[in-house]
Amino acid sequence: TDTVSVIETDIDDANPEWLGYTMERLFEAGALDVVFIPAQMKKNRPGVHAQVICPPHLAGVVMDVMFRETGTLGIRTSFTQRRIIERETELIETPWGVMKAKQARNRDGSFFIIPEYEECRRVATQEAVPLRSVYAWVSGLNHRK
Repeated sequence: TDTVSVIETDIDDANPEWLGYTMERLFEAGALDVVFIPAQMKKNRPGVHAQVICPPHLAGVVMDVMFRETGTLGIRTSFTQRRIIERETELIETPWGVMKAKQARNRDGSFFIIPEYEECRRVATQEAVPLRSVYAWVSGLNHRK
C-alpha cells in the first residue's frame, strides 16, 4: 500500500486535440495514470473531467502541466491510499523473438503475465502480424504454466 496524489479539474474550453498532447506531457512529468472522462458542465456545455494520479512529491509539477496545457483556472488535490500487487518486467521467448512483458504476483504467490502494449505493438509492426495475435500469444502464457 502506498499514498498517491489525485489531481482533478474540469475543462470546458479546451480544443479536444490538445488533450492527447496534455496526456503525454503529464506522463512525462511523472503521472502514474491519466484519465479524461466526458462531463456535462455548467451552462450545459460538454466538457472533460481530468483525473491524474501521481506520487505526492510530483503533484506540483503535474499541476503546473495541467495549468499550462489546459488553461484550467482551478485544480483539486487529495491524497489516497492504493494497494498494488508486486510486478516486474520479464523477458519472454516468443515466436517473434524475445519481448518484454510484466510478470505480476498474486497475493497467494501465484504469477501471471501481462502483455505490454508498446512491446506488443513493436512486434506486431516489425513482424507484420495482427496486434491481437501478439496479445493472445503472450496472454496465453498464463494458461501454459
